[in-house]
Amino acid sequence: MTKIFLILVITAALIWAEGEDDIGFSISAGNTMQSTTAGETVHFKITLVNSSSSGAIYTLKTIPVKSPSGWSTMICQGGVCSPVSEMQTTEVPAGGSLALEFSVITEEAGKGIYRFQVFPQSSPAKTRTYKFTVTAE
Repeated sequence: MTKIFLILVITAALIWAEGEDDIGFSISAGNTMQSTTAGETVHFKITLVNSSSSGAIYTLKTIPVKSPSGWSTMICQGGVCSPVSEMQTTEVPAGGSLALEFSVITEEAGKGIYRFQVFPQSSPAKTRTYKFTVTAE
């Protein structure tokens, strides 16, 4: 009986792991800390790669950990920018990539810290997080 249970557990784990590979993705960002003059905009380049064999919808989420009064953020895709809402979604085809830009518009001197998170809608547990820091003088 113990052997049968062990075989079932191992088989279930292998099936689960195989399903996880179907939603593979990676995210990369260049410099995650930048300094600027108050009133300027800072741009962070982000690349999202869907390494799975099927298209996937990803959720983009920005969490302001510390954001000085008057500062705002934008997400840009293909030259089209929009204010960051709590969550946005985007689709990436199988084997495709998406170039994003996270922009912080500074209004006054201060330091802002933002968490940028990405996860496939089908598997929020696979969240990837970057922390971006901006200092304006």
